[in-house]
Amino acid sequence: MFHFTFDTFQLNIKLNDDKTTGRCIVDGIMNLKQFSWIYTYPLRSILVYEFRLLNNENDDEPQFEIFRHEEMWSFADMIDGMPGVGWLYKNVFRRGFSYFFVGLSAMSCFFHDHFIQTTKKKA
Repeated sequence: MFHFTFDTFQLNIKLNDDKTTGRCIVDGIMNLKQFSWIYTYPLRSILVYEFRLLNNENDDEPQFEIFRHEEMWSFADMIDGMPGVGWLYKNVFRRGFSYFFVGLSAMSCFFHDHFIQTTKKKA
C-alpha cells in the first residue's frame, strides 16, 4: 500500500443532464511517502472519476458509486522529481533537446526551400 498526501490545486464536479451520473476531475500533487525519512516524492496527478448517484432525492447526504476511475501522471514531472536525475533532466536534457529540435526545424526549412528552388529551375 502506498502512503501519500494529496495537495489539490483544482477541482471540478459536473452533474450530467440525466441528474443521476456525473464526472469529477481533480488536479494536484500526490506526495508519495513510502520512504519519507529519506525523501517525499512529489508527483503531479490528474484524477478523473465518473460516478452514479444512488439517492439523488436526498441533497443533504448524497450517496454515490464510482464506476470509472482514471489517473494521469506527468512523465516529465516524474523524472523531474527524482533527486539528481531531475537536475540533469531539467538543466541538461531539456535545454539540449530544445536546441536540437530548433536546429532540425531550421534544417528542415532550409532543405524544403532548397528543394522547391531546385524543382522550379528544372521545370
